[in-house]
Amino acid sequence: MRPDVMRSDWILAGFQLLIRAGPTALQVASLQRCVAACDKDFRYYFNDLRGLLDAMLESYEALASRPFATAEALGSGGPIARLMRLCDLVSPPLEDGASAPAVEAAMRSWAQVDPAAQAVMRRVDARRLAQLSALFSAAGLQPAQAADGALRFYAAVIGSEAMQLSCQIEMRRPLRRVAEGILADAGICLGREAPVDGAAPSASSRVG
Repeated sequence: MRPDVMRSDWILAGFQLLIRAGPTALQVASLQRCVAACDKDFRYYFNDLRGLLDAMLESYEALASRPFATAEALGSGGPIARLMRLCDLVSPPLEDGASAPAVEAAMRSWAQVDPAAQAVMRRVDARRLAQLSALFSAAGLQPAQAADGALRFYAAVIGSEAMQLSCQIEMRRPLRRVAEGILADAGICLGREAPVDGAAPSASSRVG
């Protein structure tokens, strides 16, 4: 007989426990208490704890691998406008409870002690950096500059998420300053878009 507690309930409980108490708290008994279910209910969906952990990682990677720095995800407008829009999208309002930053921080903590979680985070980070690099390249940065800018911006996102969780700061404005600084360092004049995605800006759109 199918238990009342669904497979997704176990996965959600796993993330809630991970955020609240860290990766060492991910134990079957603890999860059973979270969802008020018994071992038989757990075994209906998962052979063992590793089965649930793998399901959590699969769920996270599927969600985290969605395009987030592409024209499809950011809508119309030039690459610089899309970059500024990205700063807004990755900066959830403080009243939202910082759910996304909390998950990201918990996943990075988990990756430090679990090789499978580490492998997932490496793949997710690589995909995100590739998308960011493409966005900076579309804004007019040369390939090496775009790769460096992607890393700088992504590191700022991760750091800002941690600061939001610990200090309740607003992320949007600091991230915009980081993005503007990356463009300025490459000689891209703010307020002027590259003529087409992927094309170098004209001389009039560069500083100096």
